[in-house]
Amino acid sequence: MEQLFENEHYRAVRTDCNESSDITVINFEPWRHSRSANETLPFENVKQDNFINQKGMNAIFLQTRRNDWYQSDGILDAIDSIVKDRRRKEVFVNYGTSMGGMLPHRFRQL
Repeated sequence: MEQLFENEHYRAVRTDCNESSDITVINFEPWRHSRSANETLPFENVKQDNFINQKGMNAIFLQTRRNDWYQSDGILDAIDSIVKDRRRKEVFVNYGTSMGGMLPHRFRQL
């Protein structure tokens, strides 16, 4: 597990599967009932043994501390850190639901 980026709003964490894979799923965190748009909460733990890794793919989790719809300062820096970490021949698959669902479209150039 490797932390690629963190600021007061966002964190990007990479987890690699045990197999050699050129596919990396970027998981954009969804809106959650447990947090608000104004209150900043701690980041949740990322599990090394997650669903994406179990399916033989690498994962990058872009996390947010608030339901801010990824509009806070630093989102472009977080995305930039992911792009800079891209490995040779690596294919990014963007995935998100709810609040995180708009980012695969917004950052489709990844």
